[in-house]
Amino acid sequence: MLNRRHLMGSIAGMTAVTAFAGAEKLPSKTSDIWGSDADAPNAKVVRGYPNVLDFGNGLKIPFDKRAFLALWEGPNFWLTYGFGRGRSTDQANEQAVKGAAGTMQVMLLTLAFEPDRLICEDGGWRLKDQNLANYVRGYLELPGRPFAPIADTKYGFGNLEGAAPSMMLQPSTPAGPGGGGGWSQPYVPLDSTGPNRISAFTNYILRKKDVDLAYVRDHAQLLPR
Repeated sequence: MLNRRHLMGSIAGMTAVTAFAGAEKLPSKTSDIWGSDADAPNAKVVRGYPNVLDFGNGLKIPFDKRAFLALWEGPNFWLTYGFGRGRSTDQANEQAVKGAAGTMQVMLLTLAFEPDRLICEDGGWRLKDQNLANYVRGYLELPGRPFAPIADTKYGFGNLEGAAPSMMLQPSTPAGPGGGGGWSQPYVPLDSTGPNRISAFTNYILRKKDVDLAYVRDHAQLLPR
């Protein structure tokens, strides 16, 4: 039976594509974003408990739930992961995409405006105090989209347990015409575990030359505390 480390190792390469219903085509590999740029992220797998993706320059991402609640910083890029679980592949994929995009958004906001709330370990920025109130909430327009998700059903195993935290971050969007009277919550509880649940994973990479912290401060729309 496929275990979590093997699945996440496959996902890390992002070489397979899973259909994402109702959305424009998502990138499936790093070259879709970087093109032929020699400075594109490149990692090697270091075997251990857990396995680790080593990007060099001090960036080491563990193949466990810690990967999902951090903003990973390379020399020229930002990276987040998203996890989703649902009764269908489309539902799980949608949650994974929202998780990756939401984590990227609120972590960049928090790093830009309240860096003292964060700690950096092995290249990953995460809250010192894991309390949702410590994230800086708001809206930030970001380029690109997360990668096309991969569902565990692709590997013949549709009920992967314990692979992510109990909740993931969700993008905040301001109210517009017909859009309601406020901002969305910056997180979404995961669907409950149980038989026949499908899990999906994805990641989101931004180049620092497209989005740096000065960009975040100039373009953010913050939600008052």
